[in-house]
Amino acid sequence: LSEVSRQADQAFNDAANASGLASSALSSAEVAHTSGVSAGLDVGFAILGQADVSLKGGKKARPGLAPTILVGGHVGAELESGLYRAFGAVGVPYETAPKGHTENGLVLTAGLESLFKLSRGSAHSVGPIVRFIDHESGGDVLGVNAKSRGATFGVAYEFDPQFGSFRVPIHISLEGGAEQVGTQGTDDGSAFKAIGVVPVGMLAITFGASTGSAIR
Repeated sequence: LSEVSRQADQAFNDAANASGLASSALSSAEVAHTSGVSAGLDVGFAILGQADVSLKGGKKARPGLAPTILVGGHVGAELESGLYRAFGAVGVPYETAPKGHTENGLVLTAGLESLFKLSRGSAHSVGPIVRFIDHESGGDVLGVNAKSRGATFGVAYEFDPQFGSFRVPIHISLEGGAEQVGTQGTDDGSAFKAIGVVPVGMLAITFGASTGSAIR
């Protein structure tokens, strides 16, 4: 009986040790999955709106609205609380020139955002976003190429559904700010020459693609 009791105690101790090791492993896995890298590709669409600058003769230096195709990416940290990352994109705006014809320009953007999850484990995040913009008109405006530089600030929302190991986040932002408008590429080869500062706004919708389990 004594031997049987000793073996039972040993078996109980072994089971307790195994349970402790399993619990420790699970805790380590849980801690490891409370942080990670948020990175992926982004493709989307934006409406870039900018106030016109009036020049002599009633002409305008820049169209008001420009539908824009965006292609870029993002990278940063993903925590249980939210997403903290930098992003960048190249855009091709479809502009209407003052003379009535259309033209394709070039937009370069880069920025930062902090998106906080609406609740623990939520696939929905919202937070502030700031974006820097460099915008060059694609056609001949007043004999030169119109150019603008500025920044926008606003609110971004992201829904990040997961299908197996594949994730397709949907990102929406509404931003406003100001740009310094000027000209570049004149006949005498002069550099950027400022004309004025105008308000600017952007509504952007992008679709991302990445792999890996989301932190929930």
